[in-house]
Amino acid sequence: MDLMLVAQLRAEYGQYEEAIRIGYRARRIGFKDPEIHLKYVGLILGRPPESMAFLNPDQVTRDSAFSLREAGGQERWFVMEPENPNLSEEIAPDSSLAQRVMGKRAGDVVMVSEMGLIRDQRTISSIKHRALHALHETMSRFSEWFPGHTGLFKVQVRKDESGGVDTSEIETILRAKEELTKRGIEVYRSGQMPVAALAEVFGVNPIEVWFGLPTDAETEVICCSGTLAERTAAMQLIRSHPSWLVDSITLVEMHALGVHEEVLTVAGKMGICQSSLDLLEELRRSRFADEPQMRIAMKDGALVRIEIAPEDRESQRAFAQGVYEWAKNRLELVPAIGRRDRPPDRKITELLGRAYHDILIATEGDARSLLCEDSPFRSLVQTVCGAKGAWLQPFLFVGLENGTLDSAKFLHLRFRSGFAITSREVSLRGNSYVSHARRVSRKA
Repeated sequence: MDLMLVAQLRAEYGQYEEAIRIGYRARRIGFKDPEIHLKYVGLILGRPPESMAFLNPDQVTRDSAFSLREAGGQERWFVMEPENPNLSEEIAPDSSLAQRVMGKRAGDVVMVSEMGLIRDQRTISSIKHRALHALHETMSRFSEWFPGHTGLFKVQVRKDESGGVDTSEIETILRAKEELTKRGIEVYRSGQMPVAALAEVFGVNPIEVWFGLPTDAETEVICCSGTLAERTAAMQLIRSHPSWLVDSITLVEMHALGVHEEVLTVAGKMGICQSSLDLLEELRRSRFADEPQMRIAMKDGALVRIEIAPEDRESQRAFAQGVYEWAKNRLELVPAIGRRDRPPDRKITELLGRAYHDILIATEGDARSLLCEDSPFRSLVQTVCGAKGAWLQPFLFVGLENGTLDSAKFLHLRFRSGFAITSREVSLRGNSYVSHARRVSRKA
């Protein structure tokens, strides 16, 4: 289990100080990974203020970062680092400078060095926990460290000539994001890009991308090609009772439709990768945090504020938590170990993200079939490692066929979402039960 995940779990149980200590270490180790930085930001922001008081000490300690101001006004930050200090601003707690400032407060004067009559005296201008300093550094320099990454932007908020807030820079960023989204949707419509790859382009969780796809007639969610032969082959595969691997998007959709137990019974044996569970947990933490959720977006050329009502946020959080707990308790955890003669492909990881690359590796290494709603991804998995797959609709047909799925429930789904009643009908490629699942998951 990676350190950042351990930190996130600690935070979930209210062990904030220990969580941030571990997260800080994870950031140091994975400093060149932008995703680690983004998770570190999420680890600290949005937490109850009273639980973060330790990040603002009133004196220098072994865990502090502090700024020294010279007589000429120039300032420089120093960070206490007991484990192999290697950055220019890091110093060991037992170093000479550290010993001179230990226990001092903001405003105190420190003798940095002296040689005869020449003295270098500086004033401690600011003190904060080194973990908070790391957060500020990441938020300030993320774009500099990772050019082109869209996960985090630094925006200067200025006043206009009338004294109001100048939102022009924010509007420029949001328009660029809106244009990127439009281009991404166009590529998705071509049927050539898996949702996981689209999520990597947007820098967001694949689950959010899937359930956030437009529900207009032009943007059909691509679960299948819609042919009778395709569905027949999928149902034959299901009836052969292979071991299955499910992705996070399909897992959420199963629960949104309320058919997760029936699908598991039809499958017989189903597993999931830890990184897929991590996506769901990440969504629950970041999207449904305790603090009020508000964001600014561009709509019809104007800035709008979008806020999730507390009751909606709570129901969505409970839904996501329920899906996560069900998967942990009912599904087998499958290791992402592929064939020994073919190591993991870094390019595929960059294209799909870790979770979906893990699925590709696990289906190959554990000889599993893939239950996945995203047809382009299923095609990619079959091309790369030969693993066959299916989507939810054939599972429901087989469930109806063998009595696992109650006919009344099936008909209810049919009338609410509009997909085919009998297994003799051709599968739909459009926004049928998928759109219904989206509506349910939003309401939770």
